[in-house]
Amino acid sequence: RSREELEQALGTPVLAEIPAVELPEERGVVSVLAPYSRAAEGYRAVRSAVLFELALAERGDDSPAAGIVVMVVSGVAAEGKTTTTANLATAFAEAGSAVLAVNGDFRRPALHRQFGVNDTPGAILESGIPGVHVVTSVAVNPSATPAQVVEAQRRVIQATRRHYDIILLDTAPLLSTNDAIDIAPLADLVVVVGKYGVTKNHHARRTAELLARMRAPVGGAVFVATPSGDDGGYSYYYTGNEPMTEVPRLAPDPDAFEAPIVANLPATEHPPVAANGNGNGARANGHVNGTAKPSVAAKPSVAAKPNGEATPTADGPALSWKASGDTSE
Repeated sequence: RSREELEQALGTPVLAEIPAVELPEERGVVSVLAPYSRAAEGYRAVRSAVLFELALAERGDDSPAAGIVVMVVSGVAAEGKTTTTANLATAFAEAGSAVLAVNGDFRRPALHRQFGVNDTPGAILESGIPGVHVVTSVAVNPSATPAQVVEAQRRVIQATRRHYDIILLDTAPLLSTNDAIDIAPLADLVVVVGKYGVTKNHHARRTAELLARMRAPVGGAVFVATPSGDDGGYSYYYTGNEPMTEVPRLAPDPDAFEAPIVANLPATEHPPVAANGNGNGARANGHVNGTAKPSVAAKPSVAAKPNGEATPTADGPALSWKASGDTSE
């Protein structure tokens, strides 16, 4: 029930406290519905802390063009991982980053409800928020085993990280399944979520012990749904958490890249992935003029950047870009 208790149980600093916000009946992302609220400012504080931690860390990546992978975890269900993932995606996109939010909890997917999109297995979808795309599920085969789903998630991350600045992973609870442990080696940073009045001390301690055994790069914790009291100054230029009556929307860049298609997953396990034809404008380190998008084939093919620099494609599934309205595989 306090920041100090959570920090002591997890053994890591709390990056920000996110006060509880009453939203309208329809679900949505508070950072969009109430961009000047204390909660939205809290998520911006987490964004800044994540970037600071990554700037200090040595990622060991020989390709600085690769996107940053941030894994959002908690010990048990209903502690706020999915809400935190969606709001962090919005906060990063607001700062100009191209963001991909990936659902990593195939047993109880919830990320699609945050963005108000359909749960479409095997597709990279518009989120409705400029700069943010979402993968609601990587497994189009309902009989896929957990190991096959985790492998598909790994392939998607490896194939898309060169085309997004930030990839956020909304994981299954650490103390309930093994999924997050299997995917953790791909993460550049781990953010732990705790919820006021819900997270228990022994769950937080076990979560910390598990992350320590994994040698996970924990950057800190987010304490959500805290009482609206001392907000640490987040209400400097806005005094309430009430949602706005009109949600601000930015016009998507017509010359920006659309979402990539992740193809060539093992046919026996996961059929090829289809993409939404009307992308929101996720960029791949720049823009390309015209409506047709360049194709990105498997190595050694390369995708041309606007400045003429060639970027090798990622290992794993082949990527291709679709022109607007193109429905072909």
